[in-house]
Amino acid sequence: MKKICFSLLLLLSLAFSTTQNSFAESAKKTELSEIKGVISDYTIVTNNYNKNSDKRKIKLSFPQIKDLKDKSIQNKINKLIKNTVFDDIESNLDPEYHIDYYADYTIQWISNKVLSLSFYGNSDIKEAPHPNNVFYTLNIDMTTGKQITLTNLINVNNNFITLFINKAKFLANPLSLDSEQLANLKNNLFNIEHLQYYFTKTSDFYFTSTGLVFSIGTDHSIGDYSLFLLNYSDMSNYLNQ
Repeated sequence: MKKICFSLLLLLSLAFSTTQNSFAESAKKTELSEIKGVISDYTIVTNNYNKNSDKRKIKLSFPQIKDLKDKSIQNKINKLIKNTVFDDIESNLDPEYHIDYYADYTIQWISNKVLSLSFYGNSDIKEAPHPNNVFYTLNIDMTTGKQITLTNLINVNNNFITLFINKAKFLANPLSLDSEQLANLKNNLFNIEHLQYYFTKTSDFYFTSTGLVFSIGTDHSIGDYSLFLLNYSDMSNYLNQ
């Protein structure tokens, strides 16, 4: 993954100077018109999927790529996106249960080399005690069609996790947390073992102009997930070479 790391280093050195409006809030859709001109190698279109049956009410919106010169990479990317979206649905489905599932997406970063997406929504299993907020991400190397994972980019060791604990900034949560709730949230989430799991197993992060935003799962009582920003300048010593 040296090519990906080099691309990230280049992006860092340029301070993400590519023009882009609004690195959107996780629950707000970015309109393609807002990022017109950022890319020239491909176009993004939105696909919609709806299913309505006795036990399934599913409504999805997800992006697909067109106009990429290399059609084999384009097909690989589109398959990766679709598989990611539908794999999350499958993880929530049980043939015995009634479920309402909704998901939409946000383009968090877009360039000819990297496409960074977040997906958000909710999953409501009628037999469960409560609905759940849904949030996950997908980062794609547009030159190869492969997913970019955190461990592709970062040497996730104990020193990096300690850096994250000391430097990461709370960004957002589906709930409005007061200062006491936020302090309790950090106390519960910010331990090396817990973060090691999320950084190596889930790889839920996305690119922004100033750093990587990490999504970390939480109890439903505090929103199901929380977003934290770590600046590129803080993590430069941990980039994989």
